[in-house]
Amino acid sequence: MASLHSEEVDPHYVFDITEEGASLTVHIPDDAKSGDTFHIITEVQNVTETPFKTYVRRILTVK
Repeated sequence: MASLHSEEVDPHYVFDITEEGASLTVHIPDDAKSGDTFHIITEVQNVTETPFKTYVRRILTVK
């Protein structure tokens, strides 16, 4: 089971995030300007007797 959260840091931007198996697609708004950054934080957890959870942060910069 996957859980995706989209938070509005600036009310101007709302992210469209879709999960496709092990892939994640993020649609950047059309009006994003060069130099704008988007911070994507993912959480991954296995399903075992002793669960392990990790977070990864990716920073996307518009060119």
